[in-house]
Amino acid sequence: MTSVNELPHTSYATDRFRGNIQRTFLFVFIPLSLLPIIIIGSIVFLRARDLLVEQIHVQVDNSLNIIASDIDSWTTNSQIRLESAFRFAETQAALNRVFLPYARTEPSFMADRTEILSRLNTLNQEQGNIKYKDFIVLSSTGEIMISTEDDWEGIFLTELPYKNLYLDTAGSFIDYDLAPLSIGQIIILSHVPYQGTDNADGYIVGILSPSRLLEIMTSVTKFQPDAQSYLTLNKRAFIGLDYYIEELNTIPPTQSQINKLMPVVDEFSKSPAVGEHTNLTIQSFDGTQSIASIAWLPSLTTGL
Repeated sequence: MTSVNELPHTSYATDRFRGNIQRTFLFVFIPLSLLPIIIIGSIVFLRARDLLVEQIHVQVDNSLNIIASDIDSWTTNSQIRLESAFRFAETQAALNRVFLPYARTEPSFMADRTEILSRLNTLNQEQGNIKYKDFIVLSSTGEIMISTEDDWEGIFLTELPYKNLYLDTAGSFIDYDLAPLSIGQIIILSHVPYQGTDNADGYIVGILSPSRLLEIMTSVTKFQPDAQSYLTLNKRAFIGLDYYIEELNTIPPTQSQINKLMPVVDEFSKSPAVGEHTNLTIQSFDGTQSIASIAWLPSLTTGL
């Protein structure tokens, strides 16, 4: 015998069971239905992020290539211009005498000095963006025989930083605080070897004005206002634009930059390959994460 009072209880239990099934279905179905959307959205987001990073890499690489090409052209032309001073017979004869032993004691020395400096100073009168601040005529033993700065004459440049001058080929390099030529300042030197008669060998050195280098390194901001370029001089200093004085100046790198950038630069310097570069994510000077492209710059014997 069934009590009438049990019927409502049975109906209530059935409805409750159905409600549990519906809730369970919703709890399972809704997440499962959203899962493909979440997965696809995540894939699209990651792909868009990768494309954006890839695009930034391309832009940074292009900027680096443009700067490197312009610097290479500038330094190469400066070396060609220095070599052009040798084309004149009078200058060649003067150089041959100046590079001989005991040249300073010869009666012709002052006349030879005037001829050589006069010829070198005419290089600044030629058209173009190459301007020299000073000239040096350097003997193979490292003695400054002639210079536009009288106080430099007779000084020997034999310290390690000057090793880049004593090469059989023309070249250029940049340095900072290079005594006695540059105290607390950036210096850019272009040098060409001279081989005369009777072992009268030496080097012609032009100290370039940094104004053109500043133009080249800041040209990237015309198209990428947030971009900045630096020369990785050494672990003590990078060279870049000092916004306070609007000139090139040394900038002390952060420890993070030293740890990530300098090993790459050191490796490139050992076996430099034209066009070879590496992309890294580094911390910029203002503390933000930035994408950097690094390459070795043979035309200035430094990293870019």
